[in-house]
Amino acid sequence: MISTTEAANEAVMNGDQVYALVVGIETYELGANCDLDGPAQDGLNFIEWLLSRGVAPGHIRFFVSPLAKNADVQSQAEKRGITPYPATRDAIDAYIRNELITEQAKGEGLYVFWGGHGILTKTHSATRRLLFADTTAANKLNLDVNSLVQALSTSAHGAGFNRHIFLVDVCANSYFQGLYETVQGETAGQRYSATGEQVKAEQSVLFAAAEYEVAKNSLGTGLFSAAVLAELQGQPLWPDMKALTERVQADFKRQNKPDPDYLWLKRSGWQEVIDNFRYEKAAFQPKEAGLSVQMKVERLNLQIQQKREQHKREEALLGGISGGAEYQIEQNLERLEADIARLEAARREVSDE
Repeated sequence: MISTTEAANEAVMNGDQVYALVVGIETYELGANCDLDGPAQDGLNFIEWLLSRGVAPGHIRFFVSPLAKNADVQSQAEKRGITPYPATRDAIDAYIRNELITEQAKGEGLYVFWGGHGILTKTHSATRRLLFADTTAANKLNLDVNSLVQALSTSAHGAGFNRHIFLVDVCANSYFQGLYETVQGETAGQRYSATGEQVKAEQSVLFAAAEYEVAKNSLGTGLFSAAVLAELQGQPLWPDMKALTERVQADFKRQNKPDPDYLWLKRSGWQEVIDNFRYEKAAFQPKEAGLSVQMKVERLNLQIQQKREQHKREEALLGGISGGAEYQIEQNLERLEADIARLEAARREVSDE
């Protein structure tokens, strides 16, 4: 039953003035070992909830890269008046820049739902990053979530969205190894800048996983997505996110699962109130398995392949040369063989995690 407060909230929030960015990625160019089963359907389920609350189909942008067995999600979206787009870096980035953080963007509310793979980098500060369908171990494409939240919190010339809700069902564990590779990943990240100086948005940001923890999938759905969607049933278009989060966190705590991480930001002019609350962690600390292991193995496979190709090129140079040049090539071959052995040992160690 919807309370009087919720009913008033529903009346204030006009579905015609609400927009949504919905992303569900199940297949990645990183390789089949990074496939997920669930984000595409979770995205469609969230879209159905938005439509049931009066959000116009034309205000919902659905980026989806489903498994072959889940390809009908795209036709199901089309039946609901939603055009599916590939969940690539260029497609998603263009929509954000051209539709969400421009001077023309204006509405009462914005939802951002993202299901797929996510990582965390930390040089100067911890930054959450989302991987695109066309992310590879070589290009390291990613979306800087921190910068998107900050960019959407500002407005230019009275534009922008008054309230935002982010529901992010991804892991938040480390992926890149070493400072050099981490900096490469940060450089490849899509960052967003503020469109103005007036800070006015109220934001609720709910992540499936706290920093350095993993999100879980089961039976074709993300556990976080399923829990949040269950709580949203019977709720108004703009629910009490703090209360909803408390219920989801309490449920996860009872099941001894890592609880979601919630950040609420209320901005008015130059004043900012931040409320970041979580239950105490459960007694266990999960290993960085699943996605982290799969992606590390994929990266190591690529590095081994590159070293072997370089070794072949060096070997091909041996014919017809002598003296100092031959000695240098032999030294290079020994170094490459040592590198390959080291990488193969690292791959075995990661696979045993």
